[in-house]
Amino acid sequence: MITVKVLQGKSGVRGYQVKGHAGYAEEGQDIVCAAVSVLAQTALIGLEQFLPGMFLYKIGKNGCLECRLRPNLTAQQDHDAQIILVTMLRGLEAIRKEYGEFIEIALQEVKEA
Repeated sequence: MITVKVLQGKSGVRGYQVKGHAGYAEEGQDIVCAAVSVLAQTALIGLEQFLPGMFLYKIGKNGCLECRLRPNLTAQQDHDAQIILVTMLRGLEAIRKEYGEFIEIALQEVKEA
């Protein structure tokens, strides 16, 4: 199962963590894993394009990707980040609606600096 942890602060989504493999199909044929990976990595690409240096990320083993916004973004930077991150989250929720037994999404409240 893929687990997605969405870091939620007062001002919106502050980051996310994606771990695991869906197990929907064998490796290389798993459309759920592919869809989740595309959304998570596209969010990174969008953040890099519009907010270079304003987030930290780590790609690890076993399908783990973590991303977190830096504190103290300007209002415009935070607005741009929210568009990217909330769009990713809506896509993940759509996948969960269709393939709920293969993906879990949890919100985790975080304190903001």
